[in-house]
Amino acid sequence: MEGFKILLNKEIMENWRTYKFLILGGIFIFFAVINTILIVFLPDLMKVSGLDIVMEATAEASMGSWIATLMQLAVFAPPFIVMGAIAKELSEGITANTMVRPVGRWAYVLPKFLVYTVVFLIWSIVATLVSYLTTVLSIESYSFTITIQSTLLCLPAFIFAVALGVFFSSLFKSQVAAAGSTVGVLFLVYILSLIPIIKHAMPLNVGNWAVSIINGTPETSWLALVLCVIGSAVLVWAAVEVLKKKEI
Repeated sequence: MEGFKILLNKEIMENWRTYKFLILGGIFIFFAVINTILIVFLPDLMKVSGLDIVMEATAEASMGSWIATLMQLAVFAPPFIVMGAIAKELSEGITANTMVRPVGRWAYVLPKFLVYTVVFLIWSIVATLVSYLTTVLSIESYSFTITIQSTLLCLPAFIFAVALGVFFSSLFKSQVAAAGSTVGVLFLVYILSLIPIIKHAMPLNVGNWAVSIINGTPETSWLALVLCVIGSAVLVWAAVEVLKKKEI
């Protein structure tokens, strides 16, 4: 893949200059901290509101809530970060100028997919560590092993979401269309993963597996994990094929 290293460095530097990586990290850490704060103060809020609901702030509830939040971020964050990966360059003619050089489609698409994927994985882990530390410090101790296990199961969902974003970004020149299509498909898959009959065939069911580990009732879903990985690979391949046939 001629030009891969150059385009990889270009993608890293471009996203660094726009502070996109730092903004994304701030969003993840914000939700990690807010999640713990809500769990800590929710029982008191229930009492003040007069609702006859007995709640207790526990580490299990805090980490379970965070894993659920992490999966929601997997649905809504990647589309808006990845939407311009290819679509913006298509509309501005950057893709055409790049392809004039001896650069293959794989060398053009793969760096974008890899950079965004790595960034999401890093911030997912960092935010989870923040959530874990704030939970331990403000509530009670909790198993670090279980926290890591559940977090690792969420990561394929981010890979799938980024791959889907890259695919739709290659399909449209409009960033809005790319983001909207990605959100729509991810949200549909997320909803379908909540339906017992078909959830094991949904890639995002890895999130349910992750939450079940936190709850102490592991509900394995290897099919969802395999489909998540295979689906990501197919989507990246599809993005390359779209660019091969698209009039750039």
